[in-house]
Amino acid sequence: MKEFTKNIELSAGIVLLLWVIYFVGLLLPFHIQNLGIHPRSLAGLIGILLAPFIHAHFFHIAANSLTLLILLLITLTHNRSVAFGVILMIIIMGGLGTWLFGSSNSVHIGASGVIFGLIGYLLSLGYYQRDFKSAIVSLLVFFLYGGALIFAMIPTIGISWTGHVFGFLAGVYIAKKTKLMEIK
Repeated sequence: MKEFTKNIELSAGIVLLLWVIYFVGLLLPFHIQNLGIHPRSLAGLIGILLAPFIHAHFFHIAANSLTLLILLLITLTHNRSVAFGVILMIIIMGGLGTWLFGSSNSVHIGASGVIFGLIGYLLSLGYYQRDFKSAIVSLLVFFLYGGALIFAMIPTIGISWTGHVFGFLAGVYIAKKTKLMEIK
């Protein structure tokens, strides 16, 4: 129970950090959104690491917060020893895919790439790990977020669907690699 409580605190702390960054961004004399991913721009490379922490408006961060909280909690509870490495790899790989293939003259921000990366990772665990705990996690995530996958991958103006796609693909790839490395 102590481990689960710590996982809740870590998940809530990460989401709280996003909110703090959002409110600090409102006070800055420049648009923090400009620090996001600018596809195929050398200056936009820094956005690969920063974009998941930046949100455009209140409804953007609100829409990401609960889902991110739940997926972080599931990821940490399943295997805390790899969780932060998984998240970092999703940020880098998903962000790089967005940087390479995102729409020109656009800026990609928000935690949804990480969200879809965690969905891809957690959905794939059951297949790659082939143990009961991972299968239950995969089924839970499928029932919670399986329907969101269909709509989030459709190109939509104003939404970084490339961030969703490459985050998801990064998560699936990382689930496969953690099995190959026999991390448990």
